[in-house]
Amino acid sequence: MIPFGSSSYFCWLISFWVFFSPLSAAAQLCTGSLGDPIVNIDFGRGSTSRGNPLAAGITNYRYSGTNVDDGFYTIVNNTSGMNQNWFSTYDHTPGDTDGYMMLVNASYDPGTFYRVSIDGLCPGTKYEAAAWVMNLLTGYDGLKPNITFWVETAGGDPIGQPYTTGEIPQSSTPQWLQYGFFFTTPANTSEVVLNIRNNGPGGLGNDLVLDDITFRPCGPNVVVATSSGNTLTNFCEGDDVNVDLVASVSGEFLNPLTQWQRYDGTAWRDVTGEVTDRLQVSFADAPPGNYLYRLTVGEPAMFGSERCRINSNVFTIAVNPKPVPAARNDGPVCYGDNLALAAQGGTLYRWTGPNGFVSSEQSPVIRNITAAAAGVYQVTVTSAAGCIQTDQTRVEVVPPPVANAGDDVTICIGGSTALHAKGGTSYKWVPSVGLSDANSSDPIATPLQTTAYTVSVSNGACSVSDEVLVTVLQPAIANAGSDKVIIEGDSVMLEGEVTGPAGLRYYWTPSDYLDDPASLRPKASPPSDMVYTLHAESNNQCTSTSEEVFVKVFKKLIIPNTFSPNGDGVNDVWNIEALAFYPQSDIKVYNRYGSLVFSETGYLKPWDGKLNGQDLPPGVYYYVISPKPRLKPEVYRGWVIIAK
Repeated sequence: MIPFGSSSYFCWLISFWVFFSPLSAAAQLCTGSLGDPIVNIDFGRGSTSRGNPLAAGITNYRYSGTNVDDGFYTIVNNTSGMNQNWFSTYDHTPGDTDGYMMLVNASYDPGTFYRVSIDGLCPGTKYEAAAWVMNLLTGYDGLKPNITFWVETAGGDPIGQPYTTGEIPQSSTPQWLQYGFFFTTPANTSEVVLNIRNNGPGGLGNDLVLDDITFRPCGPNVVVATSSGNTLTNFCEGDDVNVDLVASVSGEFLNPLTQWQRYDGTAWRDVTGEVTDRLQVSFADAPPGNYLYRLTVGEPAMFGSERCRINSNVFTIAVNPKPVPAARNDGPVCYGDNLALAAQGGTLYRWTGPNGFVSSEQSPVIRNITAAAAGVYQVTVTSAAGCIQTDQTRVEVVPPPVANAGDDVTICIGGSTALHAKGGTSYKWVPSVGLSDANSSDPIATPLQTTAYTVSVSNGACSVSDEVLVTVLQPAIANAGSDKVIIEGDSVMLEGEVTGPAGLRYYWTPSDYLDDPASLRPKASPPSDMVYTLHAESNNQCTSTSEEVFVKVFKKLIIPNTFSPNGDGVNDVWNIEALAFYPQSDIKVYNRYGSLVFSETGYLKPWDGKLNGQDLPPGVYYYVISPKPRLKPEVYRGWVIIAK
């Protein structure tokens, strides 16, 4: 291969363009049948946005890992953010976001920018050379790429005519275009050199990406079909089918050899002994899947190498799986309930069953079921591919249990009662509050308030319910009110309250000194301390209650206004008898000048008219008495005379 930059290369290039007129037209792609690619230059792939530079000698452009200016190239898996005037795009392979492509920003001087040797070709064989190219420019009307492809021998001799794309147009969205041409390898030549030249100058535009450069043998049209002319065959799993494939080869090859191949999921494999233009394939109990066949064709001299063959269209024989109906029902069902049938896996359904049942629904519902609906239901399911399978499901229709929760019952609060349900094999009571076991047929109920219990009775298939009311009778509750305090001779109203069911009875004991013992608020006038009890009784035989209230009666103070402490044994002391009932009382006596002459807390020893052991002179003295515990009035004020 003549290297870039040599004087002989430039002399050859000048003579090449003088003596050869490049073809410029739409892509010259093979219209016959192609062989497998001898080479596919896809520039590799990787998770990083930039790939490695090309090997030395492939391009005379400089590699850039950052900005790609005129005369530079890079290997990249996407162009996002590289230039505001370029499309944001990925490589040519759809969905391969890690695939690399060659991005080229044309040099200011037109010239060859890509040269690569292709080895392993078959001598004397026609090839299609093709590549995918995209004009990156978007946003403004700039210079358009215009490139020329040609092939030469390793020694630099041109093979065939060069091919020029003409101006590669701009588009509104990223658009990959395939350009290609034909050439025939000379005899005894298995290596050629592909050249790609940019015919336009760099500047504002002329920016492109290049990907998927392929060389493939090109030959006459080879078409495989069935003997009836079909190019696709579908049948169903389990069908016993023979498929006759027939190939037609048009022109060009004088005495071609043929070989049938089948794809095994990883590669194409020869079908042993099948070397004519006909192939019979037998399918009996074949697993579902797509079976792919093709015919390879080549000249006898080169047929030993698959690189020298062309291939027919791929003929697909589809063995479609039968649907899996999975027929089912939501039974057992009870009399009067709805029965739901269900199947799957198809586009058409046909149900048949007892009592003349027919339906084309996928999931039919039979309402208000009766005993006549019991039995086997069969469904025939047809898939989108026309494959048919049947399945069946058995429906059980059972009579419901007879639920009986027992008679309603009445209890007193705090009491219990046994509930009794029957008619099934399992039971569920709601609410569960107050029950010893909500899943028992005979739970003990101890509710704190009247409760309606519902029991669900099941026989394993059907459930019915019944209700029992447990009425809770509340007791009569007595509240005698707060304790009272009065002075002897006064009255006080007791403040009784009762709660409970209607018709309750209440009364006070003892009835002494009460104006109405049958009243909740009687007037009490006891002469001394008294405890009264309020009784509340219901007429429902539930618990009665009572509560006490204490009435404290303080003695009335009678204060003498004269005493004569003369030693005659009569009225020698100031005797206030009731004051003994007020042990914390304060007693103070003053003379007319306001001087304190007597002070005592409690009055266990009456005053004898002395101060510091000396008799006070006769006269008027003034007292202040504060009974404690305090009563109304809180303070007694008055005068007392000491007489002789």
